[in-house]
Amino acid sequence: MVFVYAKVAQEKQANTPSKPSLLTQWKEGITPLKDPVVLNVFIMLLFILISIAGVDVLFTVHMDESHLSTYSMGYVVGALSLGILVTTMFGSKWVAKLPLSFQLGGAGAFIGLFYAGIGWSSNLIVMMFFGFLLGIFNAVYNMTSSTFWQKAVPYEKLARFFGFVSSIFSIVTLLGMGLNGWIGSLTNAGFIITLCGLVLFGVGFGFISMFVISLVIKRKQTSDQNGVYKQESGA
Repeated sequence: MVFVYAKVAQEKQANTPSKPSLLTQWKEGITPLKDPVVLNVFIMLLFILISIAGVDVLFTVHMDESHLSTYSMGYVVGALSLGILVTTMFGSKWVAKLPLSFQLGGAGAFIGLFYAGIGWSSNLIVMMFFGFLLGIFNAVYNMTSSTFWQKAVPYEKLARFFGFVSSIFSIVTLLGMGLNGWIGSLTNAGFIITLCGLVLFGVGFGFISMFVISLVIKRKQTSDQNGVYKQESGA
């Protein structure tokens, strides 16, 4: 009887698949970054977080250097929130019609451009205007990116992927705050905010992202069409 139980236990253990190690799970979780579009959007989001960190740290100083009351920040933030609200409520159907490359890369570029506008200006009305436009494209990016990750990353890897990228995003945000705060103490706060925006606009995968994403999607569509054509020809 004992021999039978032992044999059954051995067979059950042999049929039970071995659990992958933590390192293996971690590597599998970041495999979606091999997709050039996913990697591009990931890097662009890093630049967005660095830019936001710079504005968060230096915006109060920028208002003071512009000889405006720090309470005036509320007007700029309010204009930004209004832009997000209006776009989310009334612009979602129009955003969905835009190419993915513009929804992500183009929106990221304009986020950087209007961040730069806030840093460049010392006039409250102009800041509010740029803040409102910033809110519009911030909403466009948020609406697109939230669904993009769910579609681009396989469901079974989604939790591990977000666990990894969330850790990276937290580290980058803290580093961005420290770096922007240190540089801002050496020079003008508005200049640093403008610089963060321009980096995001250009080098930081703004329009570059728009071009890369568009190119990758076109290549994939061409490859899929060629594959269908070959199958039909073979049939």
